[in-house]
Formats: sequence, structure tokens, C-alpha cells
Amino acid sequence: MKTTSPAISASGFSLVEVIIAVSLVGMIVFVIGNIPNAINLVTSSQSESRIREVVAKKIEDIRISGYDNLVNGTTAINDSRLNSLSNASAFTVIANCPITICPNGEEVKQVSVTISWKENSEPKTYKVVTLIGKDGLR
Repeated sequence: MKTTSPAISASGFSLVEVIIAVSLVGMIVFVIGNIPNAINLVTSSQSESRIREVVAKKIEDIRISGYDNLVNGTTAINDSRLNSLSNASAFTVIANCPITICPNGEEVKQVSVTISWKENSEPKTYKVVTLIGKDGLR
């Protein structure tokens, strides 16, 4: 006669269940650990986008004013979009075209737009240099 063994009760977790649980916890920790970095990247991207807009607008305004209205010197840029940046300073420098670029005395001005600010306690600078000619650049 055959005897039946009593049903074996399984208590605890199997190896597969432990591996799945450890993997899930690891992924959650990884995601949570990267949230501050993601926030910094978004903030940095927004700041740089705003700065590019200010620089593009300033250069456009200078080009519209015309070559004859360009006076050599440094001018501060006052734009409300820069108020959200920490320790922001912005200026435009207009100078005669350097001899290395304009060796024949062409009527060309060099315009530099520079914006400096602090982001996460690190100093940052964005600078664009362009040329504006009396009758356009040829």
C-alpha cells in the first residue's frame, strides 16, 4: 500500500522572487538618485535658451540700427529675461574690424555680445562675435 506524504508547505521566497525584488528596488534607487541631476540639466537648458534669445535679439537690433549708427565702445544690456539668472551681467562691445580680418580698411565693425552669470555656484559665460559691414558683408 502506498502512503502519501503530507503536503509540503512552502514558506519564504523563491530565488526568482528575490532577484525581481532586488532589481526593482535597484531601479527605483537609480531613478531617485538621478532626479537632482535631471533638474539641474533642465534649469541649465532653460537658462542657456533664454541667453541665446537675448543675444540674438541684441544682434538683430544692432543690425537694424545700421552701420552708420554704430559707435565704438561698451554698452550694458538691460533685458528683463536676464533677471531670473543669478549675478547676470551683459554687455555689447563695438569696435573697428581687426586688421587680421579686414586688411584693406573695409568699413566693417566687430560686434561682441557677452553674457555672464552663475549657475549652481559656477561662473558661466556666453559670447557671440559677429561682423557688420556698411553695405553688408561681401
